[in-house]
Amino acid sequence: TAGNIFKILYDGTNKNSVARQYLQYSLGDQPIGRDMENDTDGNVYVLLGNKIVKFPTGSCAVHSDCDQCLVSNDPIGCGWCEDTCTTRQECSDSKKTW
Repeated sequence: TAGNIFKILYDGTNKNSVARQYLQYSLGDQPIGRDMENDTDGNVYVLLGNKIVKFPTGSCAVHSDCDQCLVSNDPIGCGWCEDTCTTRQECSDSKKTW
């Protein structure tokens, strides 16, 4: 689908692993280019039309509101902390708000 990026989880560690889609995120209406680059911080950079878009694959920040955050089933363990979707480790007061 044009402009959509999918996060995929592989269940298992060998060649018989099963891929399971767990997030579809829309970057816009234009198609994503074929060339993509990763950095060491867990971001992927994609060409969308004439723009380069940075997508944080290892971050809960892609979930824009509390409902989306909590129902995402993101395997990195996302939860709502004050006004942001984060992992428990990123939440400064996880006992109170996470």
